[in-house]
Amino acid sequence: MKKILTICAFTFACLLGTQNSFAQAKQANATIQSNIKEDVKTISNSLGLNTEQTDAFAEAYVQRSKLYESEKSSMTNEVKSKIEQQFYAKLEGILTKEQFERYKSMNKK
Repeated sequence: MKKILTICAFTFACLLGTQNSFAQAKQANATIQSNIKEDVKTISNSLGLNTEQTDAFAEAYVQRSKLYESEKSSMTNEVKSKIEQQFYAKLEGILTKEQFERYKSMNKK
């Protein structure tokens, strides 16, 4: 009987720990999403993007962030470079030439 109670108590403690882990992951994800929205808004204002461009830029920015997150464990300079090249290729299709040059110069600083 004592073993059963011990096992039940241990299982309950493990479940509580799991809930805390999921809560922290959700909070971290919400923080990342908030940061992305702020970054997109700032960049959109700096470059003078219209609504269509802002939406497309936000989508590309989120995709890049997801790629960074998924490759985090095996991130090398080569992988980072490939992700950035894909992102810049998308931006060239979204932004005007002047906006794209301004974006590149903003990121060099």
